[in-house]
Amino acid sequence: MKARRVVFWSLCVAGLYVLVGTFLHQVAFPVPAIAPSLLPRAGDSVYNHLSGERLVFRQTHTDTDGEYWEADFFLDPHGAAQGEHVHAEAEEYFRGVEGVLTLSLDGNARELLPGETVVVPPGTPHRPFNNSEQTVHVIAGGRPARHFDLCLIQTWGLFMKADQKEPGLIPLLPFLSTVDCDVFPAGIPVGVARTLRLLVAPAARVVGFSGFGPAYDARSGRHP
Repeated sequence: MKARRVVFWSLCVAGLYVLVGTFLHQVAFPVPAIAPSLLPRAGDSVYNHLSGERLVFRQTHTDTDGEYWEADFFLDPHGAAQGEHVHAEAEEYFRGVEGVLTLSLDGNARELLPGETVVVPPGTPHRPFNNSEQTVHVIAGGRPARHFDLCLIQTWGLFMKADQKEPGLIPLLPFLSTVDCDVFPAGIPVGVARTLRLLVAPAARVVGFSGFGPAYDARSGRHP
């Protein structure tokens, strides 16, 4: 009987937190609408000096009405993308142009040579590496785009502002819970990640972590 009461009151407290947190996150302290100046456009360039990644966008979700994004992706010698991740709905591809890109795909390493294309299906954990002594150049893209390109620009800006390759998930939650990034850390079921994002994002906002904004704009000449 006592255990049932504990479970009951625990569920009540959790439900109250969700209701109050959602009110604070969406109503009392809503994230502002995305300013047009923050939206990525074809030709925009972004460089992450922490990971050695550079993107020059060919097409963005803004240009294609959310259908797809595509960019020239450059990775410095011995650079690596920040964290293995999955896309719940988007299909991502990499097409080799110059150098050899190493892709971690669901725990297996795959080398991508110039002229070759690798398609990463939705739900597949992946992470690009450069294990060589030269800069690698590939064409990368994804379909549907959602807001992935915007999320990339903003999260890279957050990482560089914190001067950490991976400053933790908490600072990202207010942003990731507001726009459709369709990117989740590998190793955590997407449903669980979405639930945690919903639960923790309100608290992150209240204690001072902000969502997207000019402070995190990592495009060339725009980040702090």
